[in-house]
Amino acid sequence: MIKPLQSSLFSQISCIKHGFFTRQGGVSEGIYASLNLSMTKGDQTENVHENQRRIAEWFDNNPLLLMNQIHEDKSLFVTTPFPNDKLPKVDGLITNSPGLVLSVTTADCIPLLLADPESKLIGAVHSGWRGTLKNIAGKTVQKMKEYGAQKIYASLGPAISQNHFEVGSEVYEAFKNQYQHFFSPSPTPNRYLCDLKGIVVEQLTQANIHTAEILPYDTYSTPELFFSCRRSTHQNQPHFGCQLSAIMITSG
Repeated sequence: MIKPLQSSLFSQISCIKHGFFTRQGGVSEGIYASLNLSMTKGDQTENVHENQRRIAEWFDNNPLLLMNQIHEDKSLFVTTPFPNDKLPKVDGLITNSPGLVLSVTTADCIPLLLADPESKLIGAVHSGWRGTLKNIAGKTVQKMKEYGAQKIYASLGPAISQNHFEVGSEVYEAFKNQYQHFFSPSPTPNRYLCDLKGIVVEQLTQANIHTAEILPYDTYSTPELFFSCRRSTHQNQPHFGCQLSAIMITSG
């Protein structure tokens, strides 16, 4: 039985169902154990399909909508399911249609879920450092407003913490004009520790959302619960799995 983490903010909204799933409760094996949702990292296709089925079952067997995430700033408004062999090349999904499970896969990047309970609009966003630099979070909020959202709540799911997100000077230089205060020097020369979650919350604040919440989980330091690209790299593993976060409108 899979049991996702829940946002205390979203748990108070009766018209949505959401979950930040951990790596537990699936059928994948080895470095992908066990609830891996990535089809592109070398796991067996049948295992990922079964993991998808289990999550869809948790969402009352409604269709699970995935993305071909490309670290850009585009989001897509959807009203009907699309096949998994034709995933849109976007990093955000938005809908006002009940029964569509908007989902994002991550392994250190930020899974961001958005909801306006009054207009019944929801969104799911993938925000790694490249997408964050392009303000995928703020741009998705703006698109939701174009479709009628007015009071948007945001929840940032499990992602890498600042203590473990060491970046080079090229990343620091790209962000420093606007977000320098979210970087601190690393013990390694010419390296910096980046608070990516803090940057995304500031972008959401600048986009005038109602409330933002950060779930207190670090993917890097919690291997029993989360996949982590950076941890796998440091451990010289050839690949890594991805956990999934998702949100659905339950009523019209």
